[in-house]
Amino acid sequence: MLRICETNRRLGCTYLCIVFDVDILPKSLRDDIRELRTPQGRRTFGQCIVEGVRACEDVLASPRVPSCVVLRQSSTPRALDVASAWHDRGIDVYMTSEKSMAMMTDAKSPQDLLAVVPIPQPGPLGRRVVALDRITDPGNAGTIIRTAAWFGCTDVVFGQGSVDPYSPKVVRSCVASLFRLGIQTDVDLEELLTTVPHTVVSTDATSTVRPSQLPTLESLVLLLGSEGHGVAPHLARLAHHTVAIGGGGGMDSLNVAVAGSILLYEWFGR
Repeated sequence: MLRICETNRRLGCTYLCIVFDVDILPKSLRDDIRELRTPQGRRTFGQCIVEGVRACEDVLASPRVPSCVVLRQSSTPRALDVASAWHDRGIDVYMTSEKSMAMMTDAKSPQDLLAVVPIPQPGPLGRRVVALDRITDPGNAGTIIRTAAWFGCTDVVFGQGSVDPYSPKVVRSCVASLFRLGIQTDVDLEELLTTVPHTVVSTDATSTVRPSQLPTLESLVLLLGSEGHGVAPHLARLAHHTVAIGGGGGMDSLNVAVAGSILLYEWFGR
């Protein structure tokens, strides 16, 4: 058991503040956390890694509760504050070396803090849903999740062939917005779209309908496809409406995360 202290220097004086007691991270637990970097590990343990102080702060403000928290030696006072807050809530906090932290995290620079967070079980869909068809770029997926949360969407559904939303790169790019939404993964979108009572709206560059021309929709599934391939034809045929975003400027297509952000703003941000 170690006693973690935070030292602040002000006006040439040193103030020593006792923060909390932690255990050294066991090798067996470190190896289990490393497995969470892989899809198989996340499926086996039903948990994912949240890396970095900012992301852990967001988890602290969300309804999600980590199974444990790991603090790097020589962490910043901000990281100590977040770890201490979790410790006060009864969460196990462990200390580890910079080398060990680098083995568990995916970021290029070693993180001061990580949290192991259980992956929520999917529930019934809410009224505002974003469905993603073959979105494979982690950055785009993370931006869509953050935007969906910002505009009050209830769910983001990842169709088969899309990136895993609980992979470290996606989690880093969307911070803790991921834990404020209903998330479903590896979904058969054709089955979903034929069974939900929602109005399905798909993007289609050839459509003559602009987003503002659609009627007010009480329940919506916004179907987005990748920039390179768009929405698969067999899924697009299931849409009640198709829309295109005016513009072009000589460009062939619009980034999917940008397109999704514009559409959500048109419908829910004005």
